[in-house]
Amino acid sequence: MIFNFLRLMVRAVIKLLYRIRVEGRGNFPKKGAIVLCANHTYYKDLLIIGSISPRKIHWMAKSELFRNPLFGALIKSLGAFSVNRGGNDRDSVKTVYNVLNSGAALGIFPEGTRVNDPDNRPPYKRSFVTFAAKTGAAILPVAVSYGGGPFGRGRLFSRAVLSFGEAVRLEQGHKYSRDELDGHAASIMSWIYGRIATNH
Repeated sequence: MIFNFLRLMVRAVIKLLYRIRVEGRGNFPKKGAIVLCANHTYYKDLLIIGSISPRKIHWMAKSELFRNPLFGALIKSLGAFSVNRGGNDRDSVKTVYNVLNSGAALGIFPEGTRVNDPDNRPPYKRSFVTFAAKTGAAILPVAVSYGGGPFGRGRLFSRAVLSFGEAVRLEQGHKYSRDELDGHAASIMSWIYGRIATNH
């Protein structure tokens, strides 16, 4: 009840502040475990994707985001949980598998940080593919782009495009090699980067 109310409120504010265009809404699986992976340009990415998506997303969010009490409380209410990027965070990994094994949707930014320069992208982490392979979850690629170029500044009342790609399903229980996992991750991230370049 509280989640639905907050999501509607955030969605209303987002649509008031930005001209949102959604592509591929029908690609979002209506049920079953999902690993939603998206590019990350601004803090608001989480709010835009989370408010537009038809299902609740349990976001892996860096612990720094929770330092602001108001923003931390908001994203926690919308499903986010804290991840310590500085080391082996067993609690967050346990939460990931609890989310997916319950048939819910997990949200992750594989780049691990906000990226504002297309020529200086950090290497993304393929953990989102590993999570999917171990649980049988579908991988849902999502591209978010803003007006003013692929890394547009996203000023108020500017255009924002949210593109949902086709879900990718790996074979649960299959022992994928590291190269195979890297290949799947590269293909998915390539689609995301391609959509960003097309939509700017």
